[in-house]
Amino acid sequence: MSTLRCYHHSNCNDRPAVATCSRCGKGLCVECANKLRSRETGEILCTDCLNKELQQNAAMAVQARSKTKKEMIGMVVGFAIGLIFMIAVISAYVNHEEVGGFLFLGLFMPTLLASFGTIFKIAKSYGFFLGILLFFLMIIASPIIFLWRLIKRIKDMVFLKRYAKYQIELKHNIDKYFEAARAMHTGNDEEFEREVRAKYADMLKQNKQEAEKMIEEERQKRAAVEKELQEAAQSINKLNEEAKKSNMSGQLRNASKNPGKSTNVRETDTL
Repeated sequence: MSTLRCYHHSNCNDRPAVATCSRCGKGLCVECANKLRSRETGEILCTDCLNKELQQNAAMAVQARSKTKKEMIGMVVGFAIGLIFMIAVISAYVNHEEVGGFLFLGLFMPTLLASFGTIFKIAKSYGFFLGILLFFLMIIASPIIFLWRLIKRIKDMVFLKRYAKYQIELKHNIDKYFEAARAMHTGNDEEFEREVRAKYADMLKQNKQEAEKMIEEERQKRAAVEKELQEAAQSINKLNEEAKKSNMSGQLRNASKNPGKSTNVRETDTL
């Protein structure tokens, strides 16, 4: 294991692999093994496997949002059809035509049609006789049910859009982390100085001033890479903290939930 270099710090001689990616087997150094993990399973992952997971999460969130949007359209269409029926029934009643029990049903028809699927499934689960009684009770409560479902769908759509954006932003910062790690040649300051001076050893003998200038440029490049690495790590930490505080995993399960099943979408904890 000690002869295998870290996949991310492949140019660093002082970053031997101490672990491997749980999915593809790439070598990871202590720093990467501790920082790059799946929050749900605790698996150690390389940036490639981590990014695949994030892309899948974003795609699932987009799919769930599309499904929620279709449900909202169905609710609106049902409400519109019910509204036409209600206007027709009320118009008939005003004209003293015989409408009988249709007047009661007509008043609740918009919200009933908009929430019919939910009402029917709930009533059906309580058996025939109790279900019929519950069905008529929920007809009266249908305006409340409709409003609750509409608000929930809107909140779900806003959240799912935010979640997909979060996954994409997280992936972007992981890519930055990987690029910065790959650009590093050593994580040790003394080792870096030895390497860079060995690189310009001949020039130091011939033109010390020019060599020192080149060495200083190398130091500045290394400092810039380290800064990018730190900034990427800080951004990822911030994104994950926000996700934890808002209980993003729990919200996602609720937003993706169907009666009897839920969409399994992972939230990844990195860095």
